[in-house]
Amino acid sequence: IGAPVAVSAQASLDASAENIWIESTIEDDAGEEQLLVRVTDDGVGMTAEELPHFFDLGFSSKRDDVKRIGEKGHGTKIVYNSAHVRVCTKHLDDPHVVLVAEMDAPKRGLNRAVKEGLPPPPVKLSKAAVSGSEILDQSTNGTTVAIRGYDGNNVAAFAHGALRDYIQLFTAWGAVSAISG
Repeated sequence: IGAPVAVSAQASLDASAENIWIESTIEDDAGEEQLLVRVTDDGVGMTAEELPHFFDLGFSSKRDDVKRIGEKGHGTKIVYNSAHVRVCTKHLDDPHVVLVAEMDAPKRGLNRAVKEGLPPPPVKLSKAAVSGSEILDQSTNGTTVAIRGYDGNNVAAFAHGALRDYIQLFTAWGAVSAISG
Protein backbone atom coordinates (compact mmCIF):
# COMPACT_ATOMS: atom_id res chain seq x y z
CA ILE A 1 0.00 0.00 0.00
CA GLY A 2 2.94 2.35 0.57
CA ALA A 3 4.36 2.28 -2.95
CA PRO A 4 1.86 4.64 -4.59
CA VAL A 5 2.05 7.34 -1.93
CA ALA A 6 5.81 6.87 -1.90
CA VAL A 7 5.78 7.95 -5.58
CA SER A 8 4.69 11.40 -4.46
CA ALA A 9 7.24 11.32 -1.65
CA GLN A 10 10.03 10.49 -4.11
CA ALA A 11 8.85 13.22 -6.51
CA SER A 12 9.01 15.62 -3.56
CA LEU A 13 12.71 14.91 -3.20
CA ASP A 14 13.22 15.51 -6.92
CA ALA A 15 11.53 18.90 -6.38
CA SER A 16 14.05 19.76 -3.62
CA ALA A 17 11.43 19.49 -0.88
CA GLU A 18 12.58 19.59 2.71
CA ASN A 19 9.24 18.41 4.12
CA ILE A 20 6.28 16.28 3.11
CA TRP A 21 2.89 15.98 4.75
CA ILE A 22 0.65 12.96 4.17
CA GLU A 23 -3.01 13.04 5.11
CA SER A 24 -5.62 10.35 4.61
CA THR A 25 -9.32 10.47 5.30
CA ILE A 26 -12.39 8.48 4.47
CA GLU A 27 -15.18 10.62 3.11
CA ASP A 28 -18.79 9.76 2.46
CA ASP A 29 -19.75 10.18 -1.18
CA ALA A 30 -23.47 9.50 -1.59
CA GLY A 31 -23.32 6.66 0.93
CA GLU A 32 -20.10 5.17 -0.42
CA GLU A 33 -16.82 5.42 1.46
CA GLN A 34 -14.10 7.14 -0.57
CA LEU A 35 -10.47 6.97 0.52
CA LEU A 36 -8.77 10.34 0.01
CA VAL A 37 -4.98 10.53 0.27
CA ARG A 38 -3.32 13.94 0.07
CA VAL A 39 0.47 14.40 -0.18
CA THR A 40 1.86 17.95 0.11
CA ASP A 41 5.48 19.06 -0.17
CA ASP A 42 7.44 22.30 0.03
CA GLY A 43 9.46 21.68 -3.13
CA VAL A 44 9.97 24.16 -5.97
CA GLY A 45 6.60 23.32 -7.55
CA MET A 46 5.84 22.78 -11.23
CA THR A 47 5.55 25.26 -14.05
CA ALA A 48 2.59 25.42 -16.43
CA GLU A 49 4.71 23.50 -18.95
CA GLU A 50 5.68 20.76 -16.48
CA LEU A 51 2.32 20.19 -14.81
CA PRO A 52 0.53 18.34 -17.65
CA HIS A 53 3.37 15.82 -17.68
CA PHE A 54 2.46 14.70 -14.16
CA PHE A 55 -0.03 12.35 -15.84
CA ASP A 56 2.36 11.16 -18.57
CA LEU A 57 3.89 7.82 -17.56
CA GLY A 58 6.68 8.03 -20.11
CA PHE A 59 7.87 11.57 -19.42
CA SER A 60 10.25 12.77 -16.76
CA SER A 61 12.14 16.04 -17.12
CA LYS A 62 14.51 14.77 -14.42
CA ARG A 63 15.42 11.43 -16.05
CA ASP A 64 18.94 12.56 -17.08
CA ASP A 65 19.69 14.41 -13.83
CA VAL A 66 21.95 12.12 -11.77
CA LYS A 67 20.90 13.90 -8.55
CA ARG A 68 17.22 13.07 -9.11
CA ILE A 69 15.19 9.86 -9.20
CA GLY A 70 13.15 10.99 -12.21
CA GLU A 71 11.34 7.74 -12.97
CA LYS A 72 7.74 6.60 -12.78
CA GLY A 73 6.69 3.03 -12.18
CA HIS A 74 4.40 0.65 -10.31
CA GLY A 75 3.30 3.17 -7.68
CA THR A 76 2.29 5.69 -10.32
CA LYS A 77 0.21 3.05 -12.05
CA ILE A 78 -1.65 2.30 -8.80
CA VAL A 79 -2.35 6.01 -8.31
CA TYR A 80 -3.85 5.93 -11.80
CA ASN A 81 -6.18 3.17 -10.61
CA SER A 82 -7.99 5.80 -8.56
CA ALA A 83 -11.27 7.61 -9.17
CA HIS A 84 -9.81 11.13 -9.37
CA VAL A 85 -6.39 12.76 -9.10
CA ARG A 86 -5.96 16.49 -8.49
CA VAL A 87 -2.55 18.15 -8.51
CA CYS A 88 -2.14 21.72 -7.22
CA THR A 89 1.23 23.41 -7.46
CA LYS A 90 2.88 26.75 -6.83
CA HIS A 91 6.21 27.34 -8.54
CA LEU A 92 8.92 29.48 -6.93
CA ASP A 93 8.90 31.80 -9.95
CA ASP A 94 5.17 32.55 -9.61
CA PRO A 95 4.18 32.03 -5.93
CA HIS A 96 0.82 33.80 -6.18
CA VAL A 97 -0.61 31.42 -8.77
CA VAL A 98 -1.93 27.96 -7.95
CA LEU A 99 -1.90 25.76 -11.05
CA VAL A 100 -4.29 22.81 -11.01
CA ALA A 101 -4.35 19.63 -13.11
CA GLU A 102 -7.14 17.10 -12.65
CA MET A 103 -8.13 13.84 -14.19
CA ASP A 104 -11.17 11.69 -13.54
CA ALA A 105 -10.58 7.95 -13.85
CA PRO A 106 -6.90 8.41 -14.82
CA LYS A 107 -6.44 4.77 -15.82
CA ARG A 108 -9.32 4.94 -18.30
CA GLY A 109 -8.11 8.30 -19.66
CA LEU A 110 -4.53 7.10 -20.03
CA ASN A 111 -5.58 3.85 -21.71
CA ARG A 112 -7.84 5.72 -24.13
CA ALA A 113 -5.05 8.16 -25.04
CA VAL A 114 -2.59 5.33 -25.65
CA LYS A 115 -5.05 3.23 -27.68
CA GLU A 116 -6.15 6.17 -29.80
CA GLY A 117 -2.61 7.50 -30.27
CA LEU A 118 -3.38 10.83 -28.62
CA PRO A 119 -0.55 12.95 -27.21
CA PRO A 120 -0.78 13.30 -23.42
CA PRO A 121 -3.82 11.93 -21.62
CA PRO A 122 -6.72 14.37 -21.32
CA VAL A 123 -5.99 16.64 -18.37
CA LYS A 124 -8.15 19.52 -17.14
CA LEU A 125 -5.84 22.48 -16.38
CA SER A 126 -6.84 25.63 -14.52
CA LYS A 127 -5.67 28.33 -12.16
CA ALA A 128 -7.13 28.69 -8.69
CA ALA A 129 -7.04 31.23 -5.87
CA VAL A 130 -6.49 28.46 -3.32
CA SER A 131 -5.44 24.83 -3.52
CA GLY A 132 -7.55 23.31 -0.76
CA SER A 133 -4.38 22.44 1.14
CA GLU A 134 -3.81 24.78 4.06
CA ILE A 135 -0.07 24.08 3.94
CA LEU A 136 0.25 24.90 0.23
CA ASP A 137 -2.05 27.92 0.46
CA GLN A 138 0.16 29.44 3.18
CA SER A 139 3.46 28.81 1.41
CA THR A 140 5.14 30.36 -1.63
CA ASN A 141 5.88 27.07 -3.35
CA GLY A 142 5.13 23.36 -3.29
CA THR A 143 2.76 20.73 -4.61
CA THR A 144 -0.27 18.84 -3.33
CA VAL A 145 -1.41 15.59 -4.92
CA ALA A 146 -4.92 14.58 -3.84
CA ILE A 147 -5.98 11.05 -4.76
CA ARG A 148 -9.66 10.11 -4.37
CA GLY A 149 -10.60 6.44 -4.47
CA TYR A 150 -6.91 5.60 -4.01
CA ASP A 151 -5.82 2.19 -5.36
CA GLY A 152 -9.28 1.23 -6.55
CA ASN A 153 -10.70 2.69 -3.31
CA ASN A 154 -9.19 -0.15 -1.29
CA VAL A 155 -10.18 1.38 2.08
CA ALA A 156 -9.66 -1.82 4.09
CA ALA A 157 -6.04 -2.28 2.97
CA PHE A 158 -4.86 1.26 3.74
CA ALA A 159 -2.92 1.46 7.00
CA HIS A 160 -0.88 4.37 8.35
CA GLY A 161 1.72 2.15 10.00
CA ALA A 162 2.38 0.25 6.78
CA LEU A 163 2.69 3.53 4.88
CA ARG A 164 5.13 4.98 7.43
CA ASP A 165 7.23 1.80 7.40
CA TYR A 166 7.29 1.69 3.60
CA ILE A 167 8.48 5.29 3.33
CA GLN A 168 11.13 4.80 5.99
CA LEU A 169 12.40 1.50 4.59
CA PHE A 170 12.03 1.82 0.82
CA THR A 171 12.32 5.49 -0.16
CA ALA A 172 15.03 8.11 -0.10
CA TRP A 173 13.06 9.93 2.64
CA GLY A 174 14.02 7.11 5.01
CA ALA A 175 17.65 6.98 3.89
CA VAL A 176 20.40 8.01 6.26
CA SER A 177 21.43 10.71 3.76
CA ALA A 178 17.99 12.33 4.08
CA ILE A 179 18.52 12.61 7.82
CA SER A 180 22.20 13.55 7.88
CA GLY A 181 22.25 15.71 4.74
